[in-house]
Amino acid sequence: MRDCPRQMRGGRIHGVGRVAAFASVALVSALCASSALGAINSSGGFTYVTKHRQVSEPPTQISRAFEAPCPRGTHVYGGGTYNDQGFGDVVVGHSAPLDGGDKDRRPDDGWKAVLNYLDAMDVYTYAICAAPEPRYERTEVEADGAVISWSLPCDKPGEWPISGGTTGSSQVVEIDSYPSPVARQWEFAVYNASLTSPTLKATAVCAKLDVTLAQHSVDVDPDEQESAFATCDGKRRIVGGGQFVPNDNGHIFGAASRPIGTGTPGTRGWESWVDNYGDFMQGFTAYGVCAKPLKH
Repeated sequence: MRDCPRQMRGGRIHGVGRVAAFASVALVSALCASSALGAINSSGGFTYVTKHRQVSEPPTQISRAFEAPCPRGTHVYGGGTYNDQGFGDVVVGHSAPLDGGDKDRRPDDGWKAVLNYLDAMDVYTYAICAAPEPRYERTEVEADGAVISWSLPCDKPGEWPISGGTTGSSQVVEIDSYPSPVARQWEFAVYNASLTSPTLKATAVCAKLDVTLAQHSVDVDPDEQESAFATCDGKRRIVGGGQFVPNDNGHIFGAASRPIGTGTPGTRGWESWVDNYGDFMQGFTAYGVCAKPLKH
């Protein structure tokens, strides 16, 4: 199953205004779905789940959740989201591990992404799953300002941060979600478009894997969309990833962030797309967490 190509187009839409407009709409159910397809592939002991959904153009701007569940007997390590839209069309509100409502009450059942969007599109949701269960470090954070940042540690012996994400208010969107290159922790930053202080739930996935960190930095011009791809070396598999914006000023927002998990060496890694709604060129970095194949 091939992903739809992105529409790389520019346009003058002010970032804060666009996010505020998106955030003013509550989360809606599957009113616009026309079809849903899926694919499951395995590589190096990890299972890569892709859920594809086509959505029609909504009557107004909406915020909507898309999910990719892990197969039975596995637990989620990472995940992401992708769509075929261009600049200014989609903002990733939240992207995080999913608790499917089973008895264990842990967010180990798959991946959930909340997208704010305007037009008909193809949406792909990804989950990276495996049989060994990682640990899920969780907390609640009050978004009591315009831009809020924090971290969650993976501080048990042998643990490394694999992925992370937030859930909560549709008036808050993620800016940063990435593994720290200097400490065993997952880093978060969000933009709060509301005049209130909503509470968010944050999760970091911590696992005892042999991992390395890949990264790739690029610049993105004003009113443009750009991507960065962090490549895993050799036989390592992608298990998580995200992006970091050095200047969290509410002008750069994620449009897509996903694993490329099943391919030949040199093609596996993490891909992030961002939109720059500001007036100046800014840089950002895509990070990929790359693991040795699991032993059987």
